[in-house]
Amino acid sequence: MFISSLRMIIGMFTGKRDYINPPTEMTSDLKEIIQHPQIQNMIKYSFVGSKETVKEKIISFLNKTQADELIISTNVYYINDRLYSVEKFAEVMREINENEVE
Repeated sequence: MFISSLRMIIGMFTGKRDYINPPTEMTSDLKEIIQHPQIQNMIKYSFVGSKETVKEKIISFLNKTQADELIISTNVYYINDRLYSVEKFAEVMREINENEVE
């Protein structure tokens, strides 16, 4: 999942945008590219992990930024995985919003 996102970001720099490629192994070249400061800045607010980890990161982000709207992007190759990701995100946001009202 993360490698697909990384390739999309690289495409933005190179102008070679294409459909999301199937997942591949992390290569030494990709490991080197991901350390670049511009890439690190772009993925600074990528929320990856378990449902609880993502929820904690989103709450922290919302507290820091006071944002009242989020736009998500799920660069996942397999459609079922993409749907699962969006469903989990929706669950997290419902939980956050329910706790905010109380």
